[in-house]
Amino acid sequence: MIKFGMFNSVNGDRKYKAGDFASYFATFIGNGIFVNPSDCLQIIGNLDAMSVTLRPGKAWINGYYLTNDDNYSLTLDKGDTSLNRIDRIVVRLDFIERKMLVAVKKGALSASPIAPALKRDADAYELALADVYVAKGALTVSQASITDTRLNKSLCGLMHGVVDQVDTTTIFNQYQSWFNNYSVTKADEFLTWQTNVTTALEAWIDEQEAGFLAWSAAEEALYYEWLKGRKDGFDSWFETIKEILDTNAAGNLQQRIDAHKDATLPHKFEDAADGKTYLYGLQRNAELDAAAFMYAENAEDVPNIINLPTYEQVDEIGTKVEDISNKVKETSGVTMGSDGSRYVAFFDDVNECYNAMDLDEVRSKRFYEGADKFLVSSKVPDFNIRNYSPSFVYLSPKLRIVYGTVNTSVGVNVLFYLIVDADTFEVLGGKIVDDVTYSSTIYMAHQPIHTAMNSKFIAILIYNGINGQCIGVIDRKTYSWQGYQRLRNDTLDTSIVGNLSITEDGVVAYLRAAALPTLFLYPLKLNAITGLPDGSIPEQYTTRIDAMTTGETSHACMTDGTDFYVTHRLQEGLFHHAKWTFNRGTKAFTKVWSFNQGVTMSPLPTATHQYVATLNNGKKVIVKYFGTAGNGYMCTMTTDGGAIYSNNVVMNTTPLIGDRQLYTDEQTAMIHGTQYRRWTLYELNMGTGGIIVTNFFVLAVQSNHATINIGSSRVLLNANSLVNKDGIFGRDGISGWRPLQRSYNLLNHVKVDDQ
Repeated sequence: MIKFGMFNSVNGDRKYKAGDFASYFATFIGNGIFVNPSDCLQIIGNLDAMSVTLRPGKAWINGYYLTNDDNYSLTLDKGDTSLNRIDRIVVRLDFIERKMLVAVKKGALSASPIAPALKRDADAYELALADVYVAKGALTVSQASITDTRLNKSLCGLMHGVVDQVDTTTIFNQYQSWFNNYSVTKADEFLTWQTNVTTALEAWIDEQEAGFLAWSAAEEALYYEWLKGRKDGFDSWFETIKEILDTNAAGNLQQRIDAHKDATLPHKFEDAADGKTYLYGLQRNAELDAAAFMYAENAEDVPNIINLPTYEQVDEIGTKVEDISNKVKETSGVTMGSDGSRYVAFFDDVNECYNAMDLDEVRSKRFYEGADKFLVSSKVPDFNIRNYSPSFVYLSPKLRIVYGTVNTSVGVNVLFYLIVDADTFEVLGGKIVDDVTYSSTIYMAHQPIHTAMNSKFIAILIYNGINGQCIGVIDRKTYSWQGYQRLRNDTLDTSIVGNLSITEDGVVAYLRAAALPTLFLYPLKLNAITGLPDGSIPEQYTTRIDAMTTGETSHACMTDGTDFYVTHRLQEGLFHHAKWTFNRGTKAFTKVWSFNQGVTMSPLPTATHQYVATLNNGKKVIVKYFGTAGNGYMCTMTTDGGAIYSNNVVMNTTPLIGDRQLYTDEQTAMIHGTQYRRWTLYELNMGTGGIIVTNFFVLAVQSNHATINIGSSRVLLNANSLVNKDGIFGRDGISGWRPLQRSYNLLNHVKVDDQ
């Protein structure tokens, strides 16, 4: 059948359908999306909802077109509880409905899902813009879960015109002419350059050769001068012996040897101290049957005699030296007792002992100089970190933060902070935040539970009487101060005691000391480029974490970057643990699991330290240390599934925190009277789970034992100290930090003279 068109109609004799126009455009406009802009009809994920956004743009299918002139939202079903799927976003030409639209084709549920097939038949024709991977349990759509298919020609592709080839002969001829001229010019330039380089190289070689010849001649002259001196010396020596080396040289030498052998004092020695010449020699002492050393000023004098030990005596001395040497190798050395005797102190395998070594001047100087560099303010002109007994608050295995408040010249307390490299003590950043409009009150300073960190920023929990609840924000990349971020519009909530936590997408969480256990969340608005809070006050969302109407305060809250783990005390001897999720799109809380735990100790659950770890067997565990110095400490460990993994009663003092390690200074647990103080290490067992408890002892005070003098500088094992990959560094006043090293137990000793 022959078709033609388009012509003007005369009395209705030329009528055309929409399909005729579509067929006409399809002859020179191919299927696909417009080339420009680059985000034409791109699919963007929405982190706060189960939806995606379609960017503006145009698409053509078989001569029909679709235009989207603004962002267009498409909603997806939330993830299944147990299986995954892939949804496909398509542009559809619908011949039945006579329209074009953008739709979501929901994929089939499967452990290994595939995207739905495109429909291309007499009823409809589809182009695929993107595939969206919907994981089980998904409540939001991230950009990482979206596969862009716009440039896949078999699924979508770019719209093209009817012209397939362009005559490029003229422009090619112009290019060839330019290339020919350019290559000739460059060849001439290269030849000139090569000539210049060759000339310079030959001149340099001539210069080096001349220099070598001059040096060689000078060295040869020095050699011949040295050789002449050696010959003159030989000639002078030969003059002294030539009478011996006559025709009877052998006989003369033998006479000299015999005279030397029979002489009592055959050797001569000139003493530089008194200028005298002495005779000396070795003879046998017949009375002792041993060798004797003898010396005198001349052969006529009676010689002085020094008897030497026998072979047996030498052997006996060697045996004793070897015995003592072996004992010293097994110990840290010999010390003098107050009774004048020598004592050997041994390592103690039962009560392992440590001592504070000399001051680590390099690390100490590096910290103090870094602090002096960053903590400068005209409003606090006399600030000196040495007067503040700085505490190293644990942020990560590599980072510590030192922070607190300082009074300004106008009588207002302001915040200061330092970010410190835990291994080197280098100060990476810091500041006195001398904005006096923020008079700062810091919650339980020097506690890691009131600092938090994600991959973008570090936060310090602060209450300000004028501005209410807020956090101080520090850039994680540069460690520079970013400002105060208010969390509330009022100043009513002043009783926060619970832990500060921040998820990767900027949700701030804490529990406050309220009679009703309540979880507070503040989803911060983040800068799209830097990921830092933009300063706007967020909305507040709360949920009760159990059904109690009265009871204990709630104190322990933490996040693994996504979800929240909370703990509070229901009553004496009973803890409540729970895991919660929060959907930023729907603003809904969901309790994933919860259970109650009976405990042998019952301190208020103020978490001194807490973290999430994955064991070697892949099991995720939540570790929390609770308590205060007044009512004791304990540790609980649960699995992510909501089961008790372990329950360890621990410590009674403020701890020192390392990477999955916690040290305590047991102030009342001593050995050998008051000479040694017990320290305890609580460390996560990455193989089997649970806490490994190790006790060791540190020389505590200056004292004088009955037999051995004991002395050591006292170092405290608390937040003023620091533990890193190289060991423990205890603070020794304003001087700095001293490394701890395993040493001998001075009270476990033997008397050398008795051995």
